[in-house]
Amino acid sequence: MEECEEQSSKNYLRVLRHRLNQTLDQYGLKDLVEIAYGSMRVNTDLFTCDYYDYLAGNTALFNGSYMEEYSWSEISEATMHEKIGR
Repeated sequence: MEECEEQSSKNYLRVLRHRLNQTLDQYGLKDLVEIAYGSMRVNTDLFTCDYYDYLAGNTALFNGSYMEEYSWSEISEATMHEKIGR
């Protein structure tokens, strides 16, 4: 039974990856997600992100709040406050 569930999960993931690739390709963003055997990642060279810039050392971007509407962001926000000494 577990083997069947594992195969079903793998098939579902394959379908999701295929649909993601199709959608990104429709918008000319085919190279945004890099997929290799057993892994996926976003190609951060193709877009800018304030949070990534902050992590790279540009702490001036942080104005004191970070995604406050999401409880999961509290740890990240606390770390950001520590980094700037607040």
